[in-house]
Amino acid sequence: MRSVITFLSLCWVLQAYSAYYDTLPQGRFNLLYRKIQTNSISNSFDQTGNLVSNDINFNLTANSLTGSNEVLDNYFDQLKEANEEAYNLLEIGTYLISPKAEIDVQVFGLGYGLSKTTTIYFGVPFYEAVVGIDFKRTKGNNYSEISSRLDENDQATLVSITNGLPDITEGVIQTVLVDHYGVKPIGKWVASGMGDIEVGFMQQIFSSNEFGSLIKFGSVIPTGKIENPDILQDISFGDGQLDLFMEAGVGFSSPFLDEINFSGRYTYQIASQKTYRIPDLEGISLGTRSAQFTEKLGDKIDLMANVKKDVNSIFYTQLSLFFNYQGQTVLTGESSDLLNKLPSFQETYASNLELKLGLSTVENYLKNGEYLFPFDLNFTYLSYLSGVNTQAINRAQVELNLYF
Repeated sequence: MRSVITFLSLCWVLQAYSAYYDTLPQGRFNLLYRKIQTNSISNSFDQTGNLVSNDINFNLTANSLTGSNEVLDNYFDQLKEANEEAYNLLEIGTYLISPKAEIDVQVFGLGYGLSKTTTIYFGVPFYEAVVGIDFKRTKGNNYSEISSRLDENDQATLVSITNGLPDITEGVIQTVLVDHYGVKPIGKWVASGMGDIEVGFMQQIFSSNEFGSLIKFGSVIPTGKIENPDILQDISFGDGQLDLFMEAGVGFSSPFLDEINFSGRYTYQIASQKTYRIPDLEGISLGTRSAQFTEKLGDKIDLMANVKKDVNSIFYTQLSLFFNYQGQTVLTGESSDLLNKLPSFQETYASNLELKLGLSTVENYLKNGEYLFPFDLNFTYLSYLSGVNTQAINRAQVELNLYF
């Protein structure tokens, strides 16, 4: 679920002092607290941009199991030769895997005004994640039907073998996953811990009453845990390598809107070493062996546009549109060509809409000296609009900025 972390790590820290292009006054601090709650993540966007369920339905048949076991292959060959229709109809069972994830994130950030145009900052996220996998059998085998078809043709030996085939239940598949593939049993997974830390500085380029511009430079440090390839339901709390980013944006006011802002961020992701399971077959992500690869995550482009309207001197509303792109991930190493073809390593797109309702004393403090110290408290809800190769996530968020 690497796309989950990419989505949640967007725009961690600091809200500017007032407008997008504002920086902290020299010697002033900004303390940020942000809490993020996701929906139960159960849908995603596929390679064509269609919204699909994360549920995995699969049917074990003679055709799908051919090549998996020498004894079974011998039986399937005999069955196909004796009665091809029976071979095509044979079903071992139909199964449903329903993964769901819920993630809570708390972010703590601190900024400091080095000068009236330069602010340095850092942000530290802490994750709590619960991933549940509901695994059940939705349809049993049809051995008796196949036996009756064979019995009509006096295939006594095949009838006997068919009646003696094992019934592959959920427990049998769990045993195969543990004993053959060497992974942990699938089920509920819970974890918590620190994510990747972002550090950077903001430099105001220009500022007036009606227009301003700002640039940011910084790095995302790989302090968060990454997925364990032996736990199928595990998710990362970071992307496992050092990132370098540059962001630039502008803001201005209009007769009808108090603020209109645009920004863009480019992130270069430095290659690192990762461990993945080597697929046994093309198109299948699970394999019996693991190996270390050099992974170069695709670089990212994040674009943002928002408009803000003050209801009065304290309350405001803001509407934001986000667009995120990440290029294709490239692995090098043993059998890396099989992994590079998987959807989870392809380029991703996502667009999201966010509504924010806030309460701010900043302007009153700056103009009239009211309040002991200025603060901004806001509530936001962000919803997905579209995407490709990414999870469909809605999130609610509460954020508090204190300035002192």
